[in-house]
Amino acid sequence: LVPEYFSRLYKKLYHTSPIEHVHKLRMQDAKNKLIFSSLPIAQISKSVGYNSPSHFGKLFKQQEHMTPNRFRAMYKQEDK
Repeated sequence: LVPEYFSRLYKKLYHTSPIEHVHKLRMQDAKNKLIFSSLPIAQISKSVGYNSPSHFGKLFKQQEHMTPNRFRAMYKQEDK
């Protein structure tokens, strides 16, 4: 299977690219870890597949419109 063909077919079927889908899954995993653990953000970043915490933070902010720290604080505040 040619990668370009797979990518086109995937996008046609799922209305997103394979890499966008992977990023979405990684971010969902990261959000769960931010809410339900006290792991440092750098460790969460690595655990979901990003070697650079700053790159992770940039992608997280693009998707969630807030930093990972703010996201965590928002959910911790709701628990009170």
